[in-house]
Amino acid sequence: MVGGANQMQECISRIETTLKNLVGETSKVQNNGKSIFFSLLARLDPLEKRNGELVAQVEGMA
Repeated sequence: MVGGANQMQECISRIETTLKNLVGETSKVQNNGKSIFFSLLARLDPLEKRNGELVAQVEGMA
């Protein structure tokens, strides 16, 4: 019976390790996603400014 208990504990340990790894990877993905999001937001501001300039230029031609 002791052997069965050891196998069960090993199985539980592997499951715990797998879950910890998954949580860690999920956290990394979330952090990378946030970094990408803020990078895109930083690029959006100059694009919006340039768009406003172009709209004003076109309206000035009309």
